[in-house]
Amino acid sequence: MSMDTKDRNQVRVELVMDIIKGICEIETIPEAVKAKLDAMSYDDLGVFLMDIVKKRSIDEIL
Repeated sequence: MSMDTKDRNQVRVELVMDIIKGICEIETIPEAVKAKLDAMSYDDLGVFLMDIVKKRSIDEIL
């Protein structure tokens, strides 16, 4: 059984937020960052996550 696109995207947004918290050593994600992540497509979130992992920073979205 596959998840619909909205659920799948939301799972990826939550995963990206968890990884950001770990990399940036923060406990909460700013609302502005959450809004930007929610607006991204599933594929864009994957690309964005790879950039965060490589750069170890989220400065470009703050």
